[in-house]
Amino acid sequence: MTQGIRSLRALVDWSLGLVLLGSGSCSPSDETPMSGSETTTTTTTMTEGPSTTGPFPSISSSSGGGSQSSEGSAADESTGVTGVGEGSECDPYAQDCMEGLKCVPRIDDGGQFVNACVLVTGNATPGDPCMHEGVQSGADTCDAEGLCFGQLDFASGWEGVCRRFCLGTPEVAECESLDEQCAGGLFPACLPRCDPLIQDCSGSGEGCYFRGAIDSFVCFVSANEAGAGDNCQTGTSCSPGLQCRPAETVIGCRTTNCCAEFCDTEEAGACDEATAGVDCVSLGAIEPQFENVGVCGIPQ
Repeated sequence: MTQGIRSLRALVDWSLGLVLLGSGSCSPSDETPMSGSETTTTTTTMTEGPSTTGPFPSISSSSGGGSQSSEGSAADESTGVTGVGEGSECDPYAQDCMEGLKCVPRIDDGGQFVNACVLVTGNATPGDPCMHEGVQSGADTCDAEGLCFGQLDFASGWEGVCRRFCLGTPEVAECESLDEQCAGGLFPACLPRCDPLIQDCSGSGEGCYFRGAIDSFVCFVSANEAGAGDNCQTGTSCSPGLQCRPAETVIGCRTTNCCAEFCDTEEAGACDEATAGVDCVSLGAIEPQFENVGVCGIPQ
C-alpha cells in the first residue's frame, strides 16, 4: 500500500510539471493530446531514462470511448435529461456531463488519471479562491465553469484559484478571455498570461513560467523555493523568476535539472551577475513581445 501511494504521488508531481510548464528547445516534452469530442480516458505512462527533449519524463495519453457507469447515460429520452452521469467518463473540453456535474481530471482506483463527472459542490467563480479535495476525489469548491488550480497535494487536497475550463478541443483549444491561455494537458484550464521578466502574476505564491506546449508563459503556483542553480524536479519547482532547465544547459548543475534565471536577450550583460561563462539563451516564445525572453545558461 505504501509503495502504491508513493508511486501515485510521484505520478502527480511529474504530471504537474508537464501539464503546466515546459521549456523550449532542450525542454520538457509535452503530452500527447487526447481525442477531441469523444468521451475519453486519459492514462499517463512514465518513460524511464533521460528525456531527449528536456528535464521531464515523457507522458503519453491513451484515449478510448470506454463504457459509461451505470449511474448515468448520454441521454435519457424518458426524462429529457442529456449528458453523462456521475462517475462516468467525459470530455473536459465539451463538458458533456449532466446538469449539476462537471468533467474534471482525477486518479481512479487503478492509479490512472481519468476524466470523470463529479458533483458541483461549490459556487466560487473563475478568479476566486478555492479548495480542492484532492486528486482521488476531483471535487472542489469552484462552480461548474472551472476547476481549482493550486499546488497539488496527494494526501490532503490544496488551496488555489478557480480557473475556467478550456473550450474547443485539445488540438484547437481556446479561452474566453484574451488575457488567458489554455495550458492543455491533463488539466485543461485557462491560465493567466504573464511576463516572466517582471513576474506580474497576482495570485499568492504564483510565478510566471514558460510552457513548451504553447510556447508561451502562464501563471501557476510555485512548488517550492529553489533558487538559481538549485536542483528542480518539475517546471514549477523553481522560485518565481526562475525556470527549471536540463543540467547540460546550467553551469555547475550536478543533478538532472537545475533552476536558471530569466533574462532579456536584448540587454547587454543580462547574465553578468550569474556564473561566469553563461549567456542569455532564448526560450523560443512565439509571441512577438516575448521573443527576447531567455534564461541564463550554456548555449546549445
